[in-house]
Parts: sequence; structure tokens; C-alpha cells
Amino acid sequence: MTRQGRRRRAVAALVVSPLLCGILVAGLVSAAWPWLALAGLGAFHGLNPAMGWLFAVALGLHRASRAVVLWALLPIALWRLRERAAAPASPRPGWGDGVALLATLVFAALAGTRVPVPPPVAVCEDASVNGAPFAVTRFVDGVVLDTPDKTGPLGDDGRVAVAHHLIDVLADLHEVDVDSVGLGDLSRREGYIERQLRRWSKQWAGSRTRELPVIDEVERRLAARVPEQQGVTIVHGDYRFGNCITDIERRKIAAVLDWELCTLGDAMADLGHMSIYWHDPSAPLPMTNDPTSAPGFPPFEELLQRYAARTGRDVSLIGYYRAFAAWRLAIIAEGVASRHLEHHPDDTAALEASRASVRRLAESALAALGG
Repeated sequence: MTRQGRRRRAVAALVVSPLLCGILVAGLVSAAWPWLALAGLGAFHGLNPAMGWLFAVALGLHRASRAVVLWALLPIALWRLRERAAAPASPRPGWGDGVALLATLVFAALAGTRVPVPPPVAVCEDASVNGAPFAVTRFVDGVVLDTPDKTGPLGDDGRVAVAHHLIDVLADLHEVDVDSVGLGDLSRREGYIERQLRRWSKQWAGSRTRELPVIDEVERRLAARVPEQQGVTIVHGDYRFGNCITDIERRKIAAVLDWELCTLGDAMADLGHMSIYWHDPSAPLPMTNDPTSAPGFPPFEELLQRYAARTGRDVSLIGYYRAFAAWRLAIIAEGVASRHLEHHPDDTAALEASRASVRRLAESALAALGG
């Protein structure tokens, strides 16, 4: 041990030892004072006049002992607060600087499964390197299908093939045993929808730019009809073509990206979210990064039944999860509008377009719940 370390230990001993002694004495006094008080009270009533002083002394000792305990515990509490402030934040889905570490953790956990992920290389939590913590993976060749024109090289048969593989990969993700891959402690397991409703309702309260009663009505209906969660799975949180790399030649998903909303919970939430990003000619939504409006993609109902056949899950309540996904996306879009209003208050055209998208998403959520 260095001289500095010995000095710190000696100082700690000088400080802690009296504190521990004070706590011990105060505890003994606190335990004994009622008996001393009773003896003194009896003395005041003539049982033993010579003991009358005990009552006053006991009461004074009791009050002093409480002060000693408080003053003894104060340095310890301050030390614990300092330790907690200095400790690195744990990686939690979608929050803070733990995103890079979370992504690397998920990549490593899923590397031996049927879910394609980029092979992790390293993670850097030092924000001074490039302004934020980041992860490095190996290169994955392919295309991110986020517009209809990018699906051109696939042809109609290729679009069906990649659509089927997209839903198959999601089924494979939801079949992963979270404990066997080391992700069992990633988050709480139960009450996924309830947790999400609380989180996003707070987000809406803090970011809304106007009153929009339909958002509140959808939240009320969602909270009143929460389905029973079917087991515990890894939930990606933003699963769609736009967050995957697609191998055009092999017509397969080469890697699933963007895991910052990953958590444990209800598999149906991923299906509901994916349905929002799947083009429906009868009820188009303002999703500009959705490629499935190109001809040749199968309807979402076909993918839903394919998923049900592979997993055995009941998908009959997809309308509820679609409503939840649209409601959540509306709140996210309102947050974007709020930030735009803060930084570009004169850009009224963009603000109104964003607000219109929020309203359409919220109204589609209400429609999915039966109007």
C-alpha cells in the first residue's frame, strides 16, 4: 500500500471510529431511556425520592441520543451520495450514455442465435473521443430499405422473400431464451405495456405543443384494456425494414440494427410497431421511411399469420398493439415538433406538417381501438 493510501486509511479510522462509538452509545441510550424515565417518574410520585433526578436525565439523554445518531449518519449518507454520483450509469434501453454498451451487450448475446446482428468489435464509453460513447462492429454488406425505390433490384418475388424473412427474424428473436443468452436481467420482465404507458404519457406531458384530446383518449382506452402479456421476450422496440440491413442478392435480412429501445416484455409490441410501418392502401400513414408501398410486398395480415404459425402466439389482439404503437409514435413525433418549435420558431410550415402527422397517427390509434 502506498503512503497516500495508508494516510487515507488512518484518517478514515480516526473519523469512523468515533462515529461508530457514538452510534453505539446513542443506540444504548435510546433503548434504555424508557426504563430510566419510568424509574424517575415513580420517584416523583414518592416511591423513591432519591431517584427523582433520573426522569429529567433520561429525557435529556434520549433527545441527545437522537441528535448523535443523526450527526453520526450524516457523513456516511454524504459519502454514499458522492459514490452514487461518481458511479457510471447502468445501460438502460433508450436512455443516456448506456446505449453503446447496451448495443454491444445485445450483439454479443445474440451472436450465437438465428437473429442476424453486426459482429461486435469494441465499445468506447469515453465521450471525449468523438463526443459520445460509441460501439464498433464489423462491416455488414447490404442496403437499408427505407424508401420504395431502393427495393427496385428485388423485383416482386424478391420483395415477398425479404418480407417473409423480416417476419421470420422477428419470430426468431422472440423465441430466444433471455436467460440462456445472458439477457435475463436486462429489465423488468412483466408489465411491459403498463410501464410504456407511464413512460410515454410523461413524455407527452413534457413535450406537447398544444392540446390534443385524442392522445389522452387513446391513452385512457389503452390503460383500460391492457392485454395479458404472453410470456417474456426480447422486445426490439423499433423493428422494421428501416432498421435492418438487407442482403439484396440473397434476399435476406443481413443484420438488425438500432437496439436503443431494446428491453424485455411483450412480443406483440414489436408486431404492432411493424404494422405501422407496413403500407396499407386503405389507411395510409405518414411514414416516409417505409419501403412497402412499392408493388409486390405481401399484405401485413399474411406476415401476421406466418408469425403466428412459427411461434404459436395468439395474434388476435393485434389491433390493440397497433393502436399502442401509433400512439407512441405520435408522442415521439410531437417531441420532434417541440424541439423544432424551440429552435426554429419561424418555420411554421414544417411545424404544421409535423403536427398534422401527429394527429393522423393519434387518430389511426383511436381507429384501431374501434373509434
